[in-house]
Amino acid sequence: MLCKDFSSLFLAGFIVLAVLLTVTAAVSPAAVEAAVEEAEGELLAESPGTILGSHAPPLLTAAWSPRGDMIASPGPEGDIVLWDADSGHTLDVFTDHLREVTDLSWDESGEILASASRDGSVLFREVGAEEYRSYGGFHDDWVTAVDVAPEEMIAASGSWDRTVKIWDIETGEELAELESPGGWVREVKWSPAGDMIAAGTNDRAYVFELDEELVNGEVRHTLGGFRDKIRALAWLEDGDALAAGGEDGKVRIYDLSGEEARLSAENNIQNSRLRSLSINPGG
Repeated sequence: MLCKDFSSLFLAGFIVLAVLLTVTAAVSPAAVEAAVEEAEGELLAESPGTILGSHAPPLLTAAWSPRGDMIASPGPEGDIVLWDADSGHTLDVFTDHLREVTDLSWDESGEILASASRDGSVLFREVGAEEYRSYGGFHDDWVTAVDVAPEEMIAASGSWDRTVKIWDIETGEELAELESPGGWVREVKWSPAGDMIAAGTNDRAYVFELDEELVNGEVRHTLGGFRDKIRALAWLEDGDALAAGGEDGKVRIYDLSGEEARLSAENNIQNSRLRSLSINPGG
């Protein structure tokens, strides 16, 4: 059962919040190398890490590979830099995009890296393949988010063109297009079971339920109560609840186990614009 008090949720270890003003930090699958904060904002712990060169601000995203041995981050002018997580040395630089990279996501094997860009493209590449190639497709406006589905060779992307698109990550083929009722899409996250997609928009989040072929979907839940853009989404491990964070500093957790979504926890983090949420899998 979900805790109804947000501070209790923190103390129980259900959720770790990364509250970021202009930078999104990547969290290692093997260890959390980031600051952990209480709901009141008190710094509890900070672990030293490796500095991966320099980045031109703002750094919009970064992503650890599932094996924990590589980190991908945006470079200048649409580049993607691949780093050795232990040494901090540059392994490769991908120059496929024409404008800033806004989001990155790995498949579960750590062999395919997906990227979204303000040039309107969603691209995929096989990291470490003998012959490098990138492939994918386009939205009609900035692409702000991309997320690879668990246990499936598909990805979802969200764009300012007010759509969520689903892609085959092996071929780059566009499989489906879902219209956002809330306008510009700021964030997308697959559910742990891979049968639903959460999309954050200007002041609401929508949960799309997909058919068995994962190519058609309809809105199952509409989650409101925000006064600003929703850029942070995270599913609880069982897929029965979704955490959403807005640039108004508000974090809300919704119980989705029933026919109707139910608000189960809420907190405001003062003077913060939330850009990222992470769930503690051991909570």
